Amino acid sequence: MKKKFLILCSILVVIYLVLSLLDNGEYRFEKQMWRMAKNFYSISKDPKAVPDAQFEKVIADYRAMIKKFPDSKYVPQVYSQIGMLYVMQKKYDDARKAYGEVVTGFSEDPVTVSKALMDIGNTYLFQERVKEAVDIYHRLWTDYGKTEVGFMMPLYIAGVYRSLNKDAMVQQYLERALVFYQGIARDEASGHAMQLNAYQSLATVYMAQQKWEKAIESLKSCLYLFADSPTISPRRLAMITRILNTIFIMQMKDFDRGIGFYEQFIADHPNHNLDKYIEKVIESLKYLKERDLSASTQKSQS
Repeated sequence: MKKKFLILCSILVVIYLVLSLLDNGEYRFEKQMWRMAKNFYSISKDPKAVPDAQFEKVIADYRAMIKKFPDSKYVPQVYSQIGMLYVMQKKYDDARKAYGEVVTGFSEDPVTVSKALMDIGNTYLFQERVKEAVDIYHRLWTDYGKTEVGFMMPLYIAGVYRSLNKDAMVQQYLERALVFYQGIARDEASGHAMQLNAYQSLATVYMAQQKWEKAIESLKSCLYLFADSPTISPRRLAMITRILNTIFIMQMKDFDRGIGFYEQFIADHPNHNLDKYIEKVIESLKYLKERDLSASTQKSQS
């Protein structure tokens, strides 16, 4: 027993020493971030009830962290937190300065910069300064269109104009989105993941335009072109079939069209690893069709 106790103590000492060695960089930063997150969360629950002095204290603490650990990979996240605190206070100019620190200080990291630009654009939107917001979104789209945030910009801008009931601008940006996503979908150099996203985004655009047949063709491309690609994960497959079923059932009111679509996929891909899931989708559509017929019959008889 005594020997086991000594071994355990030795292990704990080693762990302590390793943590102590790690405690000169990211580990200490992470610990401080965790402590600061509690303060941030406390403020975010009811910003209006928080005195300015408390905001200033938390922001000052964040800036002190950046000064102490300027090379940490978490610095952009800290600037983002500072920006959000300013947004809560409706100090939008200060928020943009904080996000701008990320844009200038991390210009070599397109993913990080794209998120910061998105935040800057949104501050203008909060102020209902739509033109300035859209200008930022355009920059994000033009310069960082291959990042996750930049990729969604055409649809995002269309959504902004839709919320303002500016239908002409919505249609304009939907058309521009088509050109953008078609280009990526056809570009093999973009890689399967981005091409798949482009085809799915094309379907989203066509659905917004109520062009159901074209939406189906885009989603069919997702399944047929990438059936053997690891980009078709179970989650992605479920998403694609869910969108297709929405079109077949809710828009076209045609269960048979959906059933035939999936049966054709299985015929074109015999013994494929997606077939089992597709068969379940077919079963679900047949069940829903029977239930719909039963409900219609009962309604006609009443």
